[in-house]
Amino acid sequence: MYFEKAIMAPLLKDLVETTWQSQMNAGDSAFVVPDGTSDIIIKANSSGASIFLCGVMTQPAHLQYDEDKKYFGIRFRPGFSSLFFNFGDIKNQLIQIDNFFLNKNQIENLMQEPVKNHCQIEKLIFEQLFKQIDEADIKEKVKIVSEYSKVQYGEVNTLANKLTLSRRQFSTNFKKHFGYDPRYFSKIKKFNEFLKRVANDRNATLSELAIDSGFYDQSDLNHTIKEISGMTPRDLISQVYNTNI
Repeated sequence: MYFEKAIMAPLLKDLVETTWQSQMNAGDSAFVVPDGTSDIIIKANSSGASIFLCGVMTQPAHLQYDEDKKYFGIRFRPGFSSLFFNFGDIKNQLIQIDNFFLNKNQIENLMQEPVKNHCQIEKLIFEQLFKQIDEADIKEKVKIVSEYSKVQYGEVNTLANKLTLSRRQFSTNFKKHFGYDPRYFSKIKKFNEFLKRVANDRNATLSELAIDSGFYDQSDLNHTIKEISGMTPRDLISQVYNTNI
């Protein structure tokens, strides 16, 4: 079981892509592909619950479950988790952050029935995040990250000049916020768009999907999909959507 839900907190709508839940049973498996985002993840099992920050993934992950687990997640838009957490380079890592949440015991109790308590769990997490920030300061930082997110591959110098930064300064700052460089950001955006278009049109050819997703051609698509997922586009589609194209 997996579902996503729009967030309730107005102040965080520009920072958070979605909230989500998943329930996995012993013996289940899952395939997770990189998407350029980072998440707060609550993992609950029969012995309790823990809260983690999942750094941006740059590698696919095959997960096997040996016990029943419930998950609640808050997925930040690319770059915005850095406004609340400063762990440096945590790509492909889970960092336990129970100590950030003074209301962790309340969250743990609510995770016994996460679907029923979805809004309450979300509220408790956001309340704690708000305590770590200054509202005026966060608005300024949101503007900065939003500007960085406009970058397109091949246009780094243009945006750097607009922000009165050298190319090196821009790339360093970008990586500090996003966890990867502008080149990877450009690729992951097209990768995500490709998966979205596959989900919406299973009859499209790979050539059509490549152009519609922002790639130069099918060869560019093949190279990027292989770089990010380790698979060919056809194998990725089969793995993610259990279908052929």
